[in-house]
Amino acid sequence: MNFKEILLVSLFQFSTTFALNCSELKDIFTKEYGLTFKEYMVSIPNYRLFGEEKVFGEETFCTENSDGEITNLDLCFNQEFSPEIIFDIPTLETLKFSFCKLSSLPDKFDNLPNLRKLDIEYTNLSSVPESIFTLKNLENLSFVVNGITSIPDKFDTLPNLKELVLTENEIGTFPDSLFSVKGLEKLDLRYCEIASLNDKLEKIDTFTNLKTLIISGNEYDTLPNAVFKLSNLEDLELHSTKLSSIPDNFIAFPNLKILYINANGLDAVPESIFDLSNLEQLNIGNFNVTSIPDKFNDLPKLKYVSIYRSAITSIPDSLNTLEDLEVVSITDNEDLDAVVLTNPKLVECNYYGSKSVCKPKDNVVCGNSFSLCNDASEPLEPLTDANDTNDEQDEVQKSHVKIINDKETSDEEKKK
Repeated sequence: MNFKEILLVSLFQFSTTFALNCSELKDIFTKEYGLTFKEYMVSIPNYRLFGEEKVFGEETFCTENSDGEITNLDLCFNQEFSPEIIFDIPTLETLKFSFCKLSSLPDKFDNLPNLRKLDIEYTNLSSVPESIFTLKNLENLSFVVNGITSIPDKFDTLPNLKELVLTENEIGTFPDSLFSVKGLEKLDLRYCEIASLNDKLEKIDTFTNLKTLIISGNEYDTLPNAVFKLSNLEDLELHSTKLSSIPDNFIAFPNLKILYINANGLDAVPESIFDLSNLEQLNIGNFNVTSIPDKFNDLPKLKYVSIYRSAITSIPDSLNTLEDLEVVSITDNEDLDAVVLTNPKLVECNYYGSKSVCKPKDNVVCGNSFSLCNDASEPLEPLTDANDTNDEQDEVQKSHVKIINDKETSDEEKKK
């Protein structure tokens, strides 16, 4: 008997009106797989995604409201799984599929009128069910790394949408109906192979509430003034594009915390970056620059900085003045000579491919073996790990900063 048949029998046993709770759902799961849900989850090794460890347990699979109705499902099984069961749970508010062997989903999302968050990540999904666009209450929609090549241009039917993430799906075109969603706060279109994004960016200021804009890995060569009208931006990521210049107008983003403009054709670091007093993460790597303004003291909240693969010969002394700086990545800077980082707050740094670098204290994790900088005139040559690419290092560093932020949030909650 397959999962669907077991489900139908079980539903008949429970009642004629669907009122399945988490315990009953787990019982159905046990009949299908021959294991208790806990035993099954223990059998799945934890995996790492962009450096962040994912651990599954009973509480992540299914949660209920105070009336015993299922409201949240996290189906991260990496197994063959029949999704039919999902569309008979009208109380669902959050639904996540990740690492499931799915190439399609039933076009029945109109059976889930209360759905607010839908995440479909790392599956083989090739098309987007049109019934998703009947979900009037949907606030968060995410399709990360699937096989989607087109998406229905019907976003005008999702008036409450706040977050749209389409990372690494070759959708090719920008859905014009999205401009009707005035409350959008996060837009992530990285590596979507969108052609002629220049024209769409001219209207990006339509999203007056936008806090996160990630358009890395697409083809556009100019950054129009409309982008600099997004005064509420906190996260701006523009790396790996055809940009050869960027307007020096970052002062327009007083709330910006994250800025990634690496891997473009820039030959200078925009000085207005140093007007971003709330900036916490900065990546200005893979630039055609020989020097960087020594103004990092104007970025008092900076925690992470990456300056990889450039022609710089020295590191700005002002990096040593930052009280919150914890992670530095200066990989593949072959012209660096006798660099000494003395910032006592550092907890991690990466120097791969850079020469003549030493570390300021024993408890700084620098990826390879370095001498303490007791004698700056005799720094040691670092060992280069050829297996580590800059992109991989960059993702690990970024997720490390996320872990730092999560820990701080957790500590604050404990104090409450």
